[in-house]
Amino acid sequence: MERSQGTGLYRWAPTPSGPLHLGNVFSILLTQLLARAARAQILLRIDDLDATRARPEHVREIFQVLGLLGLEWQQGPRDADDFFANYSQALFQEMYRSDFDRLRARRPELFFVCECTRSEILAQNPDGLYPGTCRTKALDWMPGRVWRCRVPTGENVAWDDMLRGRVKIDLSARMGDFVVFRKEGLFSYQWVSLCEDIRYGVTDIVRGEDLKTSTAAQIFLGEGTDFASRRFAHHPLLLDGPRKLSKSEGALAVSKLLADGARGRMRVLQSFARWCGLEGGHHVCAVSDLYRLHDLQKGVFNFGRNAQIHELL
Repeated sequence: MERSQGTGLYRWAPTPSGPLHLGNVFSILLTQLLARAARAQILLRIDDLDATRARPEHVREIFQVLGLLGLEWQQGPRDADDFFANYSQALFQEMYRSDFDRLRARRPELFFVCECTRSEILAQNPDGLYPGTCRTKALDWMPGRVWRCRVPTGENVAWDDMLRGRVKIDLSARMGDFVVFRKEGLFSYQWVSLCEDIRYGVTDIVRGEDLKTSTAAQIFLGEGTDFASRRFAHHPLLLDGPRKLSKSEGALAVSKLLADGARGRMRVLQSFARWCGLEGGHHVCAVSDLYRLHDLQKGVFNFGRNAQIHELL
């Protein structure tokens, strides 16, 4: 029998800047379980905003991995060709600009133009936190300058996290006056992610705990919109030694594991079950087995600490 759908919309948002690694896929699988439990739909949103890092072969690999795992989604591109023709973020730059212009007209105090270079900022603050140099200069925008969001000192952003309970972030201390339009002529991840989630009507966002500050920035930017009603779940990270798994560090590609056929798929899914504490995960052979375990255990996860990849595979 076909599963009835609720009104919620979760999303997967992989970035095609390198091959998907286990951390990416674990986040996708967790989103799948939470969405299914809520009888919600799933949107596939591929974040290819950074054209200098996004690669067509990595977009195609995303669809390959999702297909090999047997995952399904209800909204978004069906394949790579559909993505490039209708969903690439390069196609929506004018929409992001229109949204930005509307918010700037409504809340002009929220943004200012900055001419500081990264080296100038680092010279004043070795941690890279912007020191507020251009806050009161009232500069006009021109190529090579950026738009920043003005974050008041002591600005705390809080939300009730589905996995972590009450979370509170001092956005001024963690991010400061962050960039929303870059000198390269592109909008930042913080702005585009907010626009995309509002545009598609995303209700629930599952992401790694390293993105809690990004969540705070987007909530702050989205004040006064229906973005305030979004629900968030921040999960633990996968580690490789002292560092989180990272594409830039050459983390093991899931596609290489899945090249081993059914055995590779079992390794990925069983590793995920161990990561999130699903009992009986050593019997998992397909995504449907994860659904069954999740249902039997009434949606309870037991993540524990951030896990080392070698402990799971």
